[in-house]
Amino acid sequence: LSSNPQVEAIATEYGFRTSIAAALPEAANKVGLVIKPRIVDVIDPPSYDIMAEMIDVIAKEMKN
Repeated sequence: LSSNPQVEAIATEYGFRTSIAAALPEAANKVGLVIKPRIVDVIDPPSYDIMAEMIDVIAKEMKN
């Protein structure tokens, strides 16, 4: 998929970072948004125990 320019253009339009690094910031600027060129604001994923609890809670809520 990454070798298809049309697919990459569509992915960029929907906010995905593609192999063309400048494409997303350019697309965002067209609609008045600013995208940092490098991802720096990240958090660690929850531990396995917390993730399992989250999945259990969501599964219970979906049954109701």
